[in-house]
Amino acid sequence: MQVSAAILQQHGVPLSAEEIISELLRRVVAKLQEGIPWLPGAERILAELAAARIPSALVTMAFSPVATRVASAAPIGTFHAVVAGDMVPQGKPHPAPYLAAAELLGVEPSNCVAVKDSVSGTTSAQAAGMEVVVVPGVVRPSSAAGRHFVTSLEAVTVESLRNILRR
Repeated sequence: MQVSAAILQQHGVPLSAEEIISELLRRVVAKLQEGIPWLPGAERILAELAAARIPSALVTMAFSPVATRVASAAPIGTFHAVVAGDMVPQGKPHPAPYLAAAELLGVEPSNCVAVKDSVSGTTSAQAAGMEVVVVPGVVRPSSAAGRHFVTSLEAVTVESLRNILRR
């Protein structure tokens, strides 16, 4: 958010960084009130994980107001922890966000599977010691050990996630 604010200032926005960030957050949260743009299959797999009593965390570099809004729109019992960009000292691709999530969930990172659609998120989760399911995003992460590519979240099941950890 600080980088975005600085870019906007360089392009003539006559507000402080804090004012820009506040306004951006206000607008995004207002837009999310209209509905969350879930990826196909996301709500289903989140509900299935909750039903299977598998703890999940939302890890995002969006700031807390946005992360909280998204988490509250998820199926009931989905997210047991939320790690937002303004909650960690270092953001993705550093492992700090995923290490914080594992700690909040009370699990070892090696017993976690992250689901990501970005290079920085994939890198961050792997640096924390997690396996990663990679769904299509704007830029595809390169193939590497510990990265499991799917065509859509519609292809992800509780059993497929468990199988990744059994390997």
